[in-house]
Amino acid sequence: MHTEVLRANEEYNEMRNAENVKLKAIIEELKSENVELRDYVTKVKESKAEQASLNQDQESDIRCSTSEKISEVINPVTKISAGAPSQNSYRKKGAENIIQLIADGIIEDAISLRPTQLSDKAIICDIILIESLNQNSSTDPLLSLAQLFDKADDTEYGAIQANQEEILRWYYYRKEFLNQVSVIVQDNKGKIGEKKAKRIVYDKMLEHLSMLRKKTQKAVKIYKLFEKVDIDNIKYITTYSANSISELTNNKVQKIIDNFFKQNPKELHLMSLKDKSSIPEISARALAKIMCSKILKSAKEL
Repeated sequence: MHTEVLRANEEYNEMRNAENVKLKAIIEELKSENVELRDYVTKVKESKAEQASLNQDQESDIRCSTSEKISEVINPVTKISAGAPSQNSYRKKGAENIIQLIADGIIEDAISLRPTQLSDKAIICDIILIESLNQNSSTDPLLSLAQLFDKADDTEYGAIQANQEEILRWYYYRKEFLNQVSVIVQDNKGKIGEKKAKRIVYDKMLEHLSMLRKKTQKAVKIYKLFEKVDIDNIKYITTYSANSISELTNNKVQKIIDNFFKQNPKELHLMSLKDKSSIPEISARALAKIMCSKILKSAKEL
């Protein structure tokens, strides 16, 4: 009897020791994984900090060299608005008057026939495009997407240039978001649908961001609108913020798009900047007058 008890005790001790060895091995493995994860997080943070510092230096250099040119774009808009309806009156009419703003801007450009000034207005779009391309070259696509989101989210209300910049950043964020969803769907050869792919992107980005789903909706209307009417027309949006555009209903966004192409003369819509500069001033004025009457009429019908 005593021998059986001793044997059972030895077997129990051996089994306990074996389990302890397994547990120790698991603990060591978890420690190793934790170190690797900590190193990865550190590298990601360092990479993000370096990229942010590089982008800040590039933006600083570009803004210093173009500050005088950008001020020339803003000042003429201020002079024109002095004799026109105030910005508050435009807001009261609703953001659907975006057509009118774009029409006014195109008309002003066609009449003035100043390619240099038009080129200056495009500086903002060029800067954002360069930054977007730099983000896409990152080794971590999701980190690039998060950085694009951060830039869009950091843009605040303010001057005309800030509103245009915010709209453009949300446009590129939404574009890259859809690209990431498409990659996931293609890599899984149709086994994962678009809806599930979006959830995957959301979940992975939550490591970097908060309030993601709510903020992402802000970019949907902006991308839908300017994908159709062309992002170059953002430079004519002088009164509405990204928020006011994102609050439009889907029906109103579609009406703006439909009326823009319905009433916009093909000659002016397809004309390049070089072609415009070669037209006599009287022809440009006549063409602008036709376009003004048609587009403003469509804006009133909304």
